[in-house]
Amino acid sequence: MMDKLACLMSIPMDGEVTLYVDSDVVLMPGLHEWCERQAAEMAFDEIAYSDDVVQWCAGVMLFRPTSKTHAWWRLIADMSHIWNLPDQDVIHTIRAQCAERGGQLPVPMRVLPADRVCNWATVGNTTVWSGEAFDVPKSCVAWHANWTIGVPAKEEMLLRVATGETSSGLPLTA
Repeated sequence: MMDKLACLMSIPMDGEVTLYVDSDVVLMPGLHEWCERQAAEMAFDEIAYSDDVVQWCAGVMLFRPTSKTHAWWRLIADMSHIWNLPDQDVIHTIRAQCAERGGQLPVPMRVLPADRVCNWATVGNTTVWSGEAFDVPKSCVAWHANWTIGVPAKEEMLLRVATGETSSGLPLTA
């Protein structure tokens, strides 16, 4: 996680649309075009996170590297160290405290549509995946093997998505 934050802070502050994805994400056809359209709707310093249902997920993030987004990553890294929490939990805690106290976050933020950036939870599940059948929405442009424990389980889920077959035997595309 700290390596991820260091990576985010090392990106040149050129304002170019950037998509960060964890290593357990399958990228689907149409992702690039969808990201361009999504970014066009965002404020210049905005960060968009994937939906993890219970909180925003830092496993897929769309943003432009600017001095403001770099300052946000620095804050998350510092607070992660101070609180001894993962980045995602720090983001959630800061957002909750800000909302509770009527504060304002230093950069605008949003959650990406769950029918585009998907995971086990966004398709209706709130328990850890243990091999059950699942279907990927046809609108999905990135599938995150979240809510999945262990490398073998993540590999199995990602393989099912990448090969275009769900465990129910249906193709992912129409």
